[in-house]
Amino acid sequence: MNRTVAAGPISGDIGPDAAADGTPSAPVSPRRRPTLPRPVTPARLALGLIVAVFVCLSGWSIDSAGLETYYAAGVRSMAGSWHDFLFAAFDPRGTISMDKLPGSLWVQALSVRAFGFSVRSLVLPQVVEGALTVCVLYRAVRRVAGTRAGLTAAALFSVTPVVVSSTAGNLSEPLYLLCLVLAADAVMRYVLHGRRRAAVAAACWIALGFQAKMAEAWLVLPALAAAVLAGASAGRRGRAALKAVAVAVTAVALSLVWVVGISLVPAGSRPFVDGSTHDSVWEQVFLYNGVHRFDGDNLFGLRPLGAPSPSAVGAAAEVDSPALAAGLGTANRSKPSVERLFVGGLAPDTAWLLPGALLGAAVLLRRRPARWRKVRGMPATAGRNGDPRRAAAWLWVVWLLTFGGVFSASHLVHDYYLASLAPALAALTGLGASALWRAAEIGGRRAARLLTVAAVVAAGWSALLLFAGGQAVPGALVAGAGVLAGLGVGLVFRSGRIRRSATGEPPSQPDAAGSSGDRRRAAGLRGVAAVLALSALAGPLVADQWLLRHDGGPFDTPFAAEGTLARPSHAAEAARREMPGRYVGTLLPETPTGYWAALLSHGRQTQALESARHTRLLVFTSAAASSVVLSGVSSVEPIGGFSGDIPFPTVGRLEAELRSGAVFLAIVPGPDVYTSQDPRVLLIERLCRPLPSAAPTSHLLYSCASAGTAP
Repeated sequence: MNRTVAAGPISGDIGPDAAADGTPSAPVSPRRRPTLPRPVTPARLALGLIVAVFVCLSGWSIDSAGLETYYAAGVRSMAGSWHDFLFAAFDPRGTISMDKLPGSLWVQALSVRAFGFSVRSLVLPQVVEGALTVCVLYRAVRRVAGTRAGLTAAALFSVTPVVVSSTAGNLSEPLYLLCLVLAADAVMRYVLHGRRRAAVAAACWIALGFQAKMAEAWLVLPALAAAVLAGASAGRRGRAALKAVAVAVTAVALSLVWVVGISLVPAGSRPFVDGSTHDSVWEQVFLYNGVHRFDGDNLFGLRPLGAPSPSAVGAAAEVDSPALAAGLGTANRSKPSVERLFVGGLAPDTAWLLPGALLGAAVLLRRRPARWRKVRGMPATAGRNGDPRRAAAWLWVVWLLTFGGVFSASHLVHDYYLASLAPALAALTGLGASALWRAAEIGGRRAARLLTVAAVVAAGWSALLLFAGGQAVPGALVAGAGVLAGLGVGLVFRSGRIRRSATGEPPSQPDAAGSSGDRRRAAGLRGVAAVLALSALAGPLVADQWLLRHDGGPFDTPFAAEGTLARPSHAAEAARREMPGRYVGTLLPETPTGYWAALLSHGRQTQALESARHTRLLVFTSAAASSVVLSGVSSVEPIGGFSGDIPFPTVGRLEAELRSGAVFLAIVPGPDVYTSQDPRVLLIERLCRPLPSAAPTSHLLYSCASAGTAP
């Protein structure tokens, strides 16, 4: 007994948790002890408010958001079958796949299985992913620069118009951005703590981002490598380079797991791979969605199976004419150049943060490790072997240069692509503004002057973008706010310096003689900060308000003269009607409830009719078949993939289906469409009987019930 009691305190068996009779209780692991909830701090309240604003902006019209119909149709098919879910099939019969990897579509399909098929269940995952990205970006910036910088970056990111518009839809950008920002946060954690698991986590997040956006996720690898190298001391650069290479190799290897797995499945057991002429997922990822995006013909390496007719060539030339393009918007078809991202038609998407990001990069990269100042909450070893803030600066600068360079060289740049620039722009602006504010707060006159100039320049730039978009009154208000902010910064910091302690830090407890002056100065600083915040957020918020008012979606640029895809101008609507067969790409949210109900009702009727006949409905191109699949028709069979240029099904297979009586109706392009001379279209025209069509020049309807008796 004595031995047991004596051993108790040493082994930890007897302590405050022992029973009253002296019987030792089981030891309690520190990890299993109940922890008190974290207190609600002003920083957490501010972050919650920022997230709430973002959710309101992106989810304001969640029931009537404009959908990309092609992706929505694929999600409906994937939600109805685990086979289609795994192989990313576009149609319910699983004959052909989507032309993208299914990472983001998997999340949407799971949401549809859980909540039913609706606009809300398709858009809700993107809103949640966007809100998580705001929180992760705050954490990544706060790690190296404190709460103030993190909140600034999160606030700027959450109101960036392209981030808001790309979230209010069913595209892959929100999940893709979340994975990339998580990778950046993991790398900064590795720079601060040197933990191997943080580097492995970064590689895993990049691999997950690859499933959502393919090789574009690898564009972040140079930025992560630059952060690792910049965060290491001079004597450890070699080891840091090896670590960066290891992270990149691991990320690439993990990214290709699904691609390799699909390649090993026999062709007869999976859908034909869209975006490929040889049924190869490698072609889909690295050619169709990779290097061919830099081609000027917009065919992405694919060619029609039949030579286009003269009328189709003339219609295509008319579409690309300057007069017609002026009514439809030129942002997505602008020539490759750097200026189109920041001063061209795409500028209202992300260019609001450009002056602040450039100043932040200049300020942070000029700082030397010897001038490192510890941030509250930073580990004791941070900055001993390198400068984490300098590493963060290189991370976001290389991020911005890499993505900006790729988008400048690409021939096709959709508006929502530019969401990839927003984390870098917001982080650099938050880091630079926080560094200048901290330096000016302790008496740095040069920093105060730079902060003053930055406030005026940023407001002037926002006012210029607003004036260019026809927003004269908001532009004047932003410019006025910026001038007031600049004057306020100059006056507050010119009135005198805060007295420093012997260590050079501002005193934490001012004495009685200086308390009133310090309080007045602190109140002035808070007022200036409020005006600075208003001048920085006013421009993007005006753009967000324009998008909400016009039902703007991922394909829309704020302040576009032609309106949006949901609410185009009269000239744009007339020009669109003159383009027969051109894929618009979105389910317009003008009358969402009525249209959605009518779509589903028509689908149920068509499905019942086709099920009774045990026949199929042929639709040329998956793009044209999107509305049919969306309505719930499971007997649809798309021809030619998204563009119609995919050699599946073959002419022989299609003829066998037609002659066997397995096809009842067929929808094919009219003579003015580029793919109207496809041999499969000519086969349907030869074996089937034409029916009256509402749009004879765009799509033609054929009855194939008697195809088996055709000569």
